[in-house]
Amino acid sequence: MASDEVDGDISSTITTSGSVDACTTRTYTLTYSVSDAAGNSAELTRTIIVAVATIFTDNTQYDSNDSDRIEEGQITLYSVSGKTLTKLVDYAVEDGLLEYQQDTAKHEEICEQVVKISPASYVEKMNQLVIYVGDYNDSYSLYGSLAYVLPTSDDLSTWQYAIAIDLAYQVTFGETTSGLNGTIVHELGHILTLDSTQIDSFTSSEECSTYHLEEGCSRKGTYIYSFSPRFLG
Repeated sequence: MASDEVDGDISSTITTSGSVDACTTRTYTLTYSVSDAAGNSAELTRTIIVAVATIFTDNTQYDSNDSDRIEEGQITLYSVSGKTLTKLVDYAVEDGLLEYQQDTAKHEEICEQVVKISPASYVEKMNQLVIYVGDYNDSYSLYGSLAYVLPTSDDLSTWQYAIAIDLAYQVTFGETTSGLNGTIVHELGHILTLDSTQIDSFTSSEECSTYHLEEGCSRKGTYIYSFSPRFLG
C-alpha cells in the first residue's frame, strides 16, 4: 500500500520489477516503485531467497524411507498452494513404481483437476497432496481405494488430498462411476461435512450436546447436525 499527503491512496500506481521462481533455488530481487502526480517517486527493494528446506509438520520430519507410508502405497507427498505443488518427499518405492513417481506432469494435472472442481474456499483448505497407487500391490493398506482425505491440523482447518494415480488414469476423468472428477467430488464431500466450520474437534463426547463423531462434536446448524437425528439416531 502507498499513500501521499496530497494524492491520498496511490497504491494503484505501484509497479514491480523482477520475479520469483519458487521452484528454483537462488536469490531474487524484487523492486517496488511508486510516484505521485507531482512526479515525486519512491522505491523499495526486497531480497527473496528460495532455498531447499527441511520440512516439518506437527514436529515430524518427512522421511523418504518412512515404512508406514511405503507400505500404504504412497509414493510422493507435496505441499499445495492453489495449483502450485512443492515436493516435500519422494518415498522410497519399488522399481515398478518409479514411472508413477517421476511422472510429475500427471501429478500437476491431478492437482489442477482438484482445483478446477473444488470451490475456491475449499481449495484454500487443501495444503497437501499425496500421490499413491491403489491397484499395484494387494498387500498395501490403500489397495483398491481411489482417493482419501485427512486433516493436517488439529482444528480440521486444513486437509490432505490423496489420489491413486494408477486408478485415476485407467478411465477418463469424466467417467461416471469411477472417474477422477466424481472421485474428487466424493472426497470433497468429506471435507464439506468434517472441516472446522462443521466440527469442533476440541469438544469431547462427554461435553458434546449435539452429535459426536471421531473427528469431534458437530456444530449446531451444520450438515451432520441436521443429518444425525434423521439417519444416525
